[in-house]
Amino acid sequence: MGGRYLLVATSTPDTALVVFPEFTIDSTIASAEFVLSGDALTDYELWATDGSSTVARLTSVVHAKQPGCEQWPVGRLQPAAAARPWSVGLRVGRGHGVPYTTMDQMSGSDSASVAVDLARMASQAPNDTSVALRGLPYVVRAAYRATLDDSVSVLIGELVRRINIEASPREERTTVIGERGAPDKGRYTLVYSERLHGEEESVPTTELIGLVQLNDGNHVAFGARDYSDGGTFLMFAREKGNRWRLRWQSAYAGC
Repeated sequence: MGGRYLLVATSTPDTALVVFPEFTIDSTIASAEFVLSGDALTDYELWATDGSSTVARLTSVVHAKQPGCEQWPVGRLQPAAAARPWSVGLRVGRGHGVPYTTMDQMSGSDSASVAVDLARMASQAPNDTSVALRGLPYVVRAAYRATLDDSVSVLIGELVRRINIEASPREERTTVIGERGAPDKGRYTLVYSERLHGEEESVPTTELIGLVQLNDGNHVAFGARDYSDGGTFLMFAREKGNRWRLRWQSAYAGC
């Protein structure tokens, strides 16, 4: 992950969720004992979506258990990071933020072009196993675009297909990542995809919350997967051959 802990912004500027990477999707944090390493209380670089950063010190960490809930510890930041919005953070010196643009920041013609690119890649994605949804149009729920240091344009999006079946609406959410080389003004090449489908209320949404280039030159994208009553955090990694994969998913937290 490029750092022992992942910090995720909360609604309060002087606090952050402290996510322990050893607690993965296959584990539970309901009765976990979170033990900090000796060097945990140090400076962290907190990145915004525009790639800018601010530095704050993690001064304390508290895990307040609540019956019926699984929760990450909450850390106190000093100084508070209110001066600049941020989303994710790692220990200082682990990497630097990569700016990205969301779909609502794009012009009308630009967002329309992005929607076409994403829908085409979603239609190419494998594992289209939900027969009831085949042939239905893809609707872009979220889109993000960035340029990596090798001048490669990367496009990330989540698309939705749904069908209203009486008493049991079905939905599919497809996450795709595409890349296009700097000299190439043509189509994006699909380099990662994931389909999640089920009853409408049970399928989570996936948001990009940070894009970082680590000091080893590799790029990682941090995501938040939101269910109706909680969620997980994700890390997608760009690997050799310009392929991406889901390298890590946190334990579930929620009530």
